[in-house]
Amino acid sequence: MRSHPTALGAALCVATFALAGRALAQNEWVEPPKPAPVANERPNLPADHPTLCSDRLPLCLHASTPTAAHKLVPALATLELAYRRVVFVLGWRPPAPDLSGPSAGFDVYLDNLASPWTVQPDPMTDVSYLARASAFARVREDLFDSCHLSFAFSAALARAGIYAIDAAANDQLANASATYLGTLAEPCPGAFLAGIDDFQASPQLAVSNPAHDDGRGAVLFPWFLQDSRGRGGPPDLLHALWALSPQPPPKDSATLLNEPDFLDAVATLATDTRRSLPDLWLDFAVARAFAGNRDDGIHLPDTRFLDSAGAVRFEWSVPYASLPRRLAPRFPVEPSGASYVWLSLGDAPKNAGLGFRAEWEPPDVFRFALVLVDAQGQTLSRHNPVSQERGTSAEANLETLEGAAGLIVVATNTGSVLRDIAFDPDNHPYTARSYAVSLFAQ
Repeated sequence: MRSHPTALGAALCVATFALAGRALAQNEWVEPPKPAPVANERPNLPADHPTLCSDRLPLCLHASTPTAAHKLVPALATLELAYRRVVFVLGWRPPAPDLSGPSAGFDVYLDNLASPWTVQPDPMTDVSYLARASAFARVREDLFDSCHLSFAFSAALARAGIYAIDAAANDQLANASATYLGTLAEPCPGAFLAGIDDFQASPQLAVSNPAHDDGRGAVLFPWFLQDSRGRGGPPDLLHALWALSPQPPPKDSATLLNEPDFLDAVATLATDTRRSLPDLWLDFAVARAFAGNRDDGIHLPDTRFLDSAGAVRFEWSVPYASLPRRLAPRFPVEPSGASYVWLSLGDAPKNAGLGFRAEWEPPDVFRFALVLVDAQGQTLSRHNPVSQERGTSAEANLETLEGAAGLIVVATNTGSVLRDIAFDPDNHPYTARSYAVSLFAQ
């Protein structure tokens, strides 16, 4: 991660989000309500099941079987270390005090799960100001003797911290953020490489699509936000965005209105930095093309270690000599999703140029970027054809391709221009739209 002077970063963060808070307060939010957290069933364990609580931190660890009792002491030490890293070092919000569980601390149950970790909220007890809740975690008990356990504890603590900020938070975006915190607290590539690989293999899906391991695989999105827009130590920006997204508690304590939500805070940040949310989706789509072993040192420079797991899937790879071509993706693209085409320029004649035209399905608006790269994969230039807000096509001409080994055509669906069907991560299922690009030799 990039480092900056802490005082300067804090000042910039405060100034930016003071403006953002006022902007968010001036909006009217329209979204169907969702149920407030209800009593989630905790693991059905005997009253005398093995339990070990910390005498230094608000943490309790529970074993599902007596045979796992011997693991509690080393596991609690790992959990305490994860808490110190997430809360004390990274400055993340700690889990809210638990007023309904077997202990007042954050309860973690070692269990047999399909996922390495999961966090569920308790019923809201503090409704004095904001809708927030305590939570408990379940962590797979077979993660011992590896960094996977510390990673799972760290991610679970971060997710519980988001419940302490916003009980209505979108599960997928919250899980993505928690996974990112896990990568900072416990660098354990084996714990998240598969999720990123799946995420990059299906770039056409929305960032918040539950198909990304319920959001855990979408870790590149909060990674990108913090890496490209953060100004202090990680994760200052990410924490500030979540802190801006909670809402007052429901009057009847039965429904929550997740507005403003995390993406509303992101949109306000983009506006305050003289950008827009569609600009940000396009920037993220471009950055995804340079993750892992395609890193160019500019877009996501801290992801080089992901190697091929970070490489995004391209829809087409065609040579310049085959132009003109009209290309369409195999899969339509959901809002916030992306699609990629590679044009090899190795056989392009000297002084060659390129004509570009794109068309897409309304009422969504697609944005495009044309990125020229050299033989080493370094970015030479980027061109953004203008997409009109209510248009369905965009055009551009590149007069020179000199020095370029290839061209990446990046497409992203920025969502509908119609307010009643605008993209909202909580409104499933998402409607995917398709596009087509035409490339002409000049």
